[in-house]
Amino acid sequence: MARQMVDLEDELSRIWALVGELSEQLSNNRALVTQLTTRSDNVKGQAAHVGTGFPLRRFNLDIADEEFQSELEKFASHLILENQQLQHENKQVNNLLKEYEMTLETVMGKFRGVAHASQQHDLSLHSYYSSLLQSLQTAHSSAQLHDDTSLSLLLARLSTLLRSALRSMGGEEADSAAEALLSLRIHNGSIISSSDDSPPPSASSSSGQKASSSRIFGRSRITPFAGFQPGSTGGYAGTDGQKDWAMEREMEIQRLEEENRALREMLAISEESSASAAVEEDLELEEKAFEPKDISRKSSLTVEELEASAEQEAAELEERQRAVEAGELEPEESRRLISNEAETGPGTGLGGGGGLRDGQQRPVLTQSILGFTADMIPPEEAIDDRPEAPETE
Repeated sequence: MARQMVDLEDELSRIWALVGELSEQLSNNRALVTQLTTRSDNVKGQAAHVGTGFPLRRFNLDIADEEFQSELEKFASHLILENQQLQHENKQVNNLLKEYEMTLETVMGKFRGVAHASQQHDLSLHSYYSSLLQSLQTAHSSAQLHDDTSLSLLLARLSTLLRSALRSMGGEEADSAAEALLSLRIHNGSIISSSDDSPPPSASSSSGQKASSSRIFGRSRITPFAGFQPGSTGGYAGTDGQKDWAMEREMEIQRLEEENRALREMLAISEESSASAAVEEDLELEEKAFEPKDISRKSSLTVEELEASAEQEAAELEERQRAVEAGELEPEESRRLISNEAETGPGTGLGGGGGLRDGQQRPVLTQSILGFTADMIPPEEAIDDRPEAPETE
């Protein structure tokens, strides 16, 4: 029974809820009906006004028809005039709008051109400076790499020279390349101290000197980096570059040679001192043999002067040969002339004969890179800081 009572209560509550929903729906329907009726009344009134033609008929029934027609015509004419004025104003506004659009189009066209030009300029500047920065970074990295490589090679060469020096000081036999470099420096130092007023060399002597240095060292030369200046740290050297670099290098080389010579004398290295003494004696003998000869070289000669000097030398040679054939010259004198020509080399046509050479057919006089005469080989050839080539058996 209790269960049935509960079920009945549930059904009654459900029915009560449905009744409430239906009552709400009914009230909503009534509100909608009232709204629809009001709208239908409004529509009927508007239809009545539209069907009659003019709303004044409904309110002006006391006015006569003639007066009403006259007022209506006046009102219609006024509306026509006002409509014409509005049309005229509309045309003027349309014309103004077209002019405004045309002006705005021209202004925007010019603005687009200026904006495009400025944008292109900015892009070109950006690309130019980006490429410039990239090239500078590439050049800096390559220069730094080359400097590091050169430094490592110089350190390797310095370690080799120090090792050979320590071996020689310890009584061991030094390397042949180090001995050749040492003898060449001793020879150059003796030439500097003995011959300061010597004439400039010829092209044959300089070529012979390069050949002798290449024979002594026997190394393959590596092509240097473009724009690299030996002795520089890779930084910016200015617009003029390092003008006094060659002079400073020659002075440094001479100072180092003097220090090396003093150290050798202090350490009493017999072999090197005897070799330097022998070289100095040979140079003194050669200077005494060539003292009476005046070797000079003109700075600028024309083609006619060169041809004339060559013809003069050929004529002198023919006269000597004729004198030898005729027996006018003594055999000893002829041999002396021939030996002098062999030692000095063939004539260059510049009035100074050939270049002087020492006993080992090496040039004694060389042309300095600074424009004056130097009695030693150039420093860039005397000091070879490039890596040694692998020896081939």
